[in-house]
Amino acid sequence: GEADAPRRFDRARALATTGERVIVPGLRALRERTAALETALEGLCPAPDAARVETARAAWREAYLALERTVPYAFGPARDRNLLLEMAFWPPRPESVEARVLSTDVIDDAWIDRLGASGEGLFSIEYLLFEPADAVAAAETLAASERRCAYLAALGRHASRTAAVLVAAWEGEGGHLALLASASSPGNLTYRSLLTAESIVMSHLVAAVTLVRQARLAQPLGELDGGVPRPDAVRTRWASCSVEGMRATLEGARTLFTADDAGDASLEGYIRFRRPELADRALREMDAARAAIERVPEPLTTYALGT
Repeated sequence: GEADAPRRFDRARALATTGERVIVPGLRALRERTAALETALEGLCPAPDAARVETARAAWREAYLALERTVPYAFGPARDRNLLLEMAFWPPRPESVEARVLSTDVIDDAWIDRLGASGEGLFSIEYLLFEPADAVAAAETLAASERRCAYLAALGRHASRTAAVLVAAWEGEGGHLALLASASSPGNLTYRSLLTAESIVMSHLVAAVTLVRQARLAQPLGELDGGVPRPDAVRTRWASCSVEGMRATLEGARTLFTADDAGDASLEGYIRFRRPELADRALREMDAARAAIERVPEPLTTYALGT
């Protein structure tokens, strides 16, 4: 009878729920945080002072953490249209930033767009906003150069605009969310099968966790360079919130896996349906990784130097 029929798992529902409950809300949060950063930078430049610098720095950190939470699902438009690269080009190039400040080009949105990824993004903003470290000195530096502040404000507008484009690419009829939710449907050339969609989501999740372990932590601490620390490899050299960023990425990975605790309507639910012990192991290891990161002191630059 029906009670004896083999149980089936709704894989399409799990993919759709993951997109609806995690990916799109995460990208919307990024859009909101970059919009707040844009507002803070626009308010800073007319009259730079220490208080406005601190407000802008707080807005930058929030935008950065929102970006790091999206790393586990930086596929689709984020890569296909280079939107992630435009927002998160790293490492920043201070020499190039300074050269642009000294140039005579008109600083407007069209100029920013022509610079390409290496002249854009949150990490160029970080350099201009957090160097020098003292907020009073930073305000004086910005006040002394109208072009420096204009470049900073233009970068803020670009980051906000790019995040809005990314959200729009996922939402709406024909957006990437619809493609993910309709994996294996006739005519879906992006996700021709459920397995293709699941593999892409899971591979980016695993890659994000690996990224934290290797590039974000092991490399600065010298574990990939024969024991020689690499403070220059710290993700936020000036803002000193690299550890927070790693925590945000791991949070994003866990939330993606569980679809924000959606139970059966999640990738965790599917893994648990097939191999319960593997789902338990994945959660344990993600939680252990987060606990380990919690023990790393901030700033990571000082820790990498062993001082």
